[in-house]
Amino acid sequence: MRRQRQSGTSRRIVRGRVMEQAEGVGEPAEAGSADSARSDPRYSVAFERALDAIVFLDSSGRFIEANASACALFNADPAKVTDYALIDFADSKEAAMRAWDVFIRKGEFVGEFVMRRLDGSPLDVEIAAKAEVMPGVHMAVVRDVTKRVAAENALRESEEQFRRLAENSPAIIYRYRIQPDRKMEYMSPAFEQVTGYTVEEIYSQPDLARSVVHPDDAHLVRQVMTSPETLPQRFEVRWFHRDGHLIWTAQRISLIRDAEGKVVAVEGVAIDVTGIKRNEKIDTLLHEIDRKVLEGVNIDEILGRTCETVASVFGLPLVWIGSKESDGSVVPRAFAGAGADILDDIDVRWDSGPQSEGPAGRAIATGETQVIEISEAAFTPWRERLAQHGYNAVAAVPLSTDAGTVGCFVLDARSRKTFTPDLLNQVEGLATRVMVSIHIAEAQERLRLQVAAMNAAANAMLIADATGTIEWVNEAYLEMSGYSMEETIGQPIRLMSSKARGGADSMIKSVIAGNAWRGELVERRKDGSLYTVIETVTPILNPETGEPQHYVGVFEDVTALREAEGQLLYHTMYDPLTGLANRGLLLDRLTRALTRADVEDRSIAVVVVDIDDFKLINDSLGYEAGDLMLAEVAERLKSAAGPLDTVARVAGDEFAVLIEGVEQEQSLVELAKKITDAFIHPFELGHLPSVNISVSVGISLASATVDPGALVRDAEVALHRAKESGRGGVEYFDEGYRDRSAKRFEITNDLHHAIEKDELVVHYQPVVNLREQKIMGAEALVRWVHPDKGVIPPLDFIPIAEETGLIVQIGRYVLEESLRQLYEWRGQGVVTKGFEIAVNLSAVQLDAPEFPSYVAMLLDSGGFEAGDLSFEITESILLRDMESAIRFLNRIRAIGINCAIDDFGTGYSSFGYLQNLPVGALKIDRMFVDKLDPAGGSSAIVRGIVEMAHALDIETVAEGVETQDQMAMLASLGCDYIQGFHISRPVPPDEFAQLMLTEPGWLMESTA
Repeated sequence: MRRQRQSGTSRRIVRGRVMEQAEGVGEPAEAGSADSARSDPRYSVAFERALDAIVFLDSSGRFIEANASACALFNADPAKVTDYALIDFADSKEAAMRAWDVFIRKGEFVGEFVMRRLDGSPLDVEIAAKAEVMPGVHMAVVRDVTKRVAAENALRESEEQFRRLAENSPAIIYRYRIQPDRKMEYMSPAFEQVTGYTVEEIYSQPDLARSVVHPDDAHLVRQVMTSPETLPQRFEVRWFHRDGHLIWTAQRISLIRDAEGKVVAVEGVAIDVTGIKRNEKIDTLLHEIDRKVLEGVNIDEILGRTCETVASVFGLPLVWIGSKESDGSVVPRAFAGAGADILDDIDVRWDSGPQSEGPAGRAIATGETQVIEISEAAFTPWRERLAQHGYNAVAAVPLSTDAGTVGCFVLDARSRKTFTPDLLNQVEGLATRVMVSIHIAEAQERLRLQVAAMNAAANAMLIADATGTIEWVNEAYLEMSGYSMEETIGQPIRLMSSKARGGADSMIKSVIAGNAWRGELVERRKDGSLYTVIETVTPILNPETGEPQHYVGVFEDVTALREAEGQLLYHTMYDPLTGLANRGLLLDRLTRALTRADVEDRSIAVVVVDIDDFKLINDSLGYEAGDLMLAEVAERLKSAAGPLDTVARVAGDEFAVLIEGVEQEQSLVELAKKITDAFIHPFELGHLPSVNISVSVGISLASATVDPGALVRDAEVALHRAKESGRGGVEYFDEGYRDRSAKRFEITNDLHHAIEKDELVVHYQPVVNLREQKIMGAEALVRWVHPDKGVIPPLDFIPIAEETGLIVQIGRYVLEESLRQLYEWRGQGVVTKGFEIAVNLSAVQLDAPEFPSYVAMLLDSGGFEAGDLSFEITESILLRDMESAIRFLNRIRAIGINCAIDDFGTGYSSFGYLQNLPVGALKIDRMFVDKLDPAGGSSAIVRGIVEMAHALDIETVAEGVETQDQMAMLASLGCDYIQGFHISRPVPPDEFAQLMLTEPGWLMESTA
């Protein structure tokens, strides 16, 4: 509130007060005269009692005077208010200084600021200030607008929330302005998701909203735009998607009126109900088909009606059904839609030739849905014909029975996008139902022919009067129910109906009301046994009264069908070979058991059992023997498990036992022993020799609700650990297994990319001839330099590579890289002729029949001699299959390549086998070298190995030599070659080259 200047007076500043003085009076009133200016009534009303804060400021902005509202606003003591400047209360001093400069320059200021009271609390204010209301005095009116600003912020937030809601809603939200210019004011982004048209298009093209609407619903859109008050609040509108298919929307509108009550805008919400409407239409069709089937309508009429519905429901221009003919052709049997002339003399086949490569031929041949654009080569025979009608894509859905595919639905569209997964799924489902109906229709047609020939109905039938009393039944009914004609006639339908289900009551209520009823009931025969029927009861109405006068009941015995379905369900839950639960049923029971365990606070255990070396039994004795063994294993496991435990077959030779209510781990120990003991006795496999096997066992335990699959996997991890520790073992899962398993998985995954990313490198460890004191060769050793984990030891990834088969790629890389490096060293003069590279081979490479030919090709293409390369094979690999190993070594020896037995002495084998092996060297394992001692130790063993090898004309190489003493002792024992850290660690190629160049000085120091 501004104070009006009183006429005839002027103001002066005296002792911090604004004083009044009459014009023309030279001296102000005395300051001590009880504040004469304050005592002026006009001043008090305009200043002291003003609701707005009013302050007077000097030229620096400091308070000269402030009214009570100002002191209260800033939480300032009236006696000390002159100690402050207005800027002291500003939240931003910098902004306040800029505003003050503008104020001084312009002489007035109006604006909003954020300020703070003396207690620090913020407030939003509106300031109106006038400069020089008296010489050197400025006046400001400060109004608290905190509540208004908060309300405005809240309104903005509310508007923003509504905007986010509208833009994120799956429903289409729109506002159409009728007055003054008929314009779409707002359309939410869901419009694009539903129709395929952008919001910008609906804004820029006023006619688009009308052009995308189905012609039959165009009047509704016109009413929205012109006279929305005539529309109901809720209605449905069909739109065409951009790709051509039909969309159903359920809409609700609200009318926006002006002050005079005139409608000026429409706000609406449109929800995509396409799926619901399609389902309704298809359900109606299926009911109609069922009715037509019961009425005996011709199958072609049913197919035609089906084509009409599919074309209408999905907005397709042409739909036809093709029949698979025995001569290889596909003949149109029914169609609906425009452009049916396409089908005139159309040549489509399913057996062979270009005409069989289209969607219809492929769908029939493969039994799978096909979608093809006419631009594809497969559509060449029909492209021109379809393009004339604007069709660009065709889908074909097979029509199949138990006997195979008998035809197909063919759907023509203007865009491939029309064929969404939902559309194809619905058509596939409809195709299945139609085929069932056709199957039933054909069966009933045959039945009618039989009835006509035999003058008797094959289905059970009865006729009852208006009271529901049975008047007649046929022989099929008597045979089905077991009652005689005398026991049936005169009985109410109710007494003859189901004792097992409550469907009879609904049937009676429906037919009494004059409606046909169809449903499935479980009936009871005279002997008490149950049978299942699909029953149709149709009332025969009195043409005059419209009331039922008779009822006709038809019964189709589907007992065998339901039993077959039950058998199918059984096969989906049980293993057909052993009769045990399968993995799916095990997980289902495990889920339920875990829930009970969580409620009852008890533990659950899963025991996984795997037959050791089962593949060997299949390979050696045949799959029939393997099946016999699996069945016997199942019986032994059931005997070992408790009566309430679930025994399941979860994989080929893997079984599981689910145990509920585990009291203590000791009981699991006892069960594990019971299981392993069950396999002590040999298996009798018919006429085959008896077989002894062992099993490995993994056990996981849970005491609360966990993921069932995880609990089984934990047991399988423990099983894998048991197999790694040795056959016939038992392992209990702990968290460390999971970590190791995760690490193993990570290494396996990374290893797939290691070769292509050049993460594998080859290092070389020198091999020294002790007699000549000279490096005569090197062993090539692969190393993995991971970009994140650094160098990964071979023991961490080589076994995984062997299990996954990646060892083949790694082995090829090491072999090729070693030969390439040898070629490079020779060119640099690092090595000379006679220098030999030794490469390790895995069991997988030994099993590859093409490997020797591959090696020969490498030597020939690189200009190498056979003596430039040697292979090392561990003793354990050789002993695994001696005959195969000898064949492999002979093929390698035929090329001229020398082979060495690595880690010799660790295989616990007889030396006798050496005379049969075509090898040139034995590598003495480091465990013997570590224990070399002049006084005994393993010196005698090493001497024996050396003397025996030399007697067979085989050289010896000692591994793991780390000291000068070991080197000297090996020389004294007659060992031919050594390698180990005493000579050098495995090093990169550049370091190895440097080692070769400094060999003489280094070697003398090593052998001194």
